Amino acid sequence: MRLTKAQRAENHDRIVRVAAKLFREKGVDGVGIDEIMVEASLTHGAFYGHFPSKTALIGEASAYAMDDSGLTRLEDDTPPGTRKSFPELARRYLSVEHRDDPGRGCAIAALAVDIGRQDDAMQALFAQNLEVRLGELAERLPGDRDAARHDAMLKYATMVGALVMARSAGKGALSEEVLDVVRERLEAEQAATESAVA
Repeated sequence: MRLTKAQRAENHDRIVRVAAKLFREKGVDGVGIDEIMVEASLTHGAFYGHFPSKTALIGEASAYAMDDSGLTRLEDDTPPGTRKSFPELARRYLSVEHRDDPGRGCAIAALAVDIGRQDDAMQALFAQNLEVRLGELAERLPGDRDAARHDAMLKYATMVGALVMARSAGKGALSEEVLDVVRERLEAEQAATESAVA
């Protein structure tokens, strides 16, 4: 039975969503096409009707994961037109809940090392998405455009690094300590910066 355009598009989107989740959970090299297609409830052979290679899927799934897991996603519960402050975002980002849910969490923390091993085109796509995330964060920080962007780089790199360390340390006391210490330091630093600007 031949698929309609709508069914084909839905299957394509499902493969991308499943791959984005699995890549964040297990890494790009930790999951194969078979596992992705089983999770998507499709056959292995159907994969090649949508993508010429796993590399092509990595590109599309990474872009989807970046959009799906951006800082604005941490604001799902805010009323339209409002935004969380940087300390509120840091509390959500550096939480046990985020640590324990890489499949729905920050794509940068989950995929950066894997993307660093991919080709130039893949890295360029990642860089474009990273620029968007940095812009989202810079909008919440004081200072002129350049100063806010540089501050966003420092804060985001700190949060990503802390999340990676916490995940690598398991779910014990050290993992939670990393999250707590970094979150508290970032909040204190932001309070001091805002106080100095006021």
